[in-house]
Amino acid sequence: MSRDLVAAARASPLVAASGAVALVTLLAATVGVVSVAGPGAPPDPGGRRLGTAILATVSGVGLLWLLFVARATRGVIDYADGGGRPTGPRFALALVEGTVALAMVVVASAAASLSRGSDAGDEILAVGLYVVAAIGLVLALASLARAAVELLGRD
Repeated sequence: MSRDLVAAARASPLVAASGAVALVTLLAATVGVVSVAGPGAPPDPGGRRLGTAILATVSGVGLLWLLFVARATRGVIDYADGGGRPTGPRFALALVEGTVALAMVVVASAAASLSRGSDAGDEILAVGLYVVAAIGLVLALASLARAAVELLGRD
């Protein structure tokens, strides 16, 4: 089993990397939430720990988004070269990933454009960042599921 997993990871390093980044992003977000709002957490005046947790999550999500774009580009090239496209669970997970990645771009673009020339520009950007982080965690779940399906060979 483990040798098969290693061989599958070597055969598709983008999938393995996106699965690893997704797992780390989900774990970092969980640790961030627990450290800010968990039992026995000290007060967070000014929201510094919360801001740090959100920025760490967004960093992981941004890297995951770039890996998604790289995998999608490779998938399009493979389809153009060989004509094989994903079907079944792979297609469903790719569709979910693409929809979530598009939603992240739409929210980030809307927040950036709404914040320009507004008195509440910083607040709008902060809320947009929170929403992008939340959407990105859904992308992390979808990427982790897709990596598991592809690396474990489940169709």
